[in-house]
Amino acid sequence: MRSKNQKVTADHKKWRSQVAELGCICCGSEAIQIHHCVGARAKHNKIHIGEWFILPLNPFNHSYIDQGRFGLDMLKTEAGLRYSEDDKVKDMSLHEFEKYLFGKVLRMIPDSPFGDDVIQAISRWRR
Repeated sequence: MRSKNQKVTADHKKWRSQVAELGCICCGSEAIQIHHCVGARAKHNKIHIGEWFILPLNPFNHSYIDQGRFGLDMLKTEAGLRYSEDDKVKDMSLHEFEKYLFGKVLRMIPDSPFGDDVIQAISRWRR
């Protein structure tokens, strides 16, 4: 985990910028906020994942993250309209859905500044 005094690196900033340029991962809107899926300082098995496991969400979709089942259903509806994969996501929990969307980010930005160890740590992360 990054300490309170540890600064965000140039690689983190570059990644955040690349992710932001995608637009909202659910609806494609250009107005976005960066969502840290597990918190900016998170790690899994001593591997820092917090600054890497991020999603670009428009402010409305970002607000749904903390609205329980209703918010999750709204996010799935937005993503379903964009990706036409309703059956694939309908039974996913919020965290499974965030990982699903992160996979889309990785496919859109194939040259990530982190390695497979980070991707594996994110895939294994559980709340």
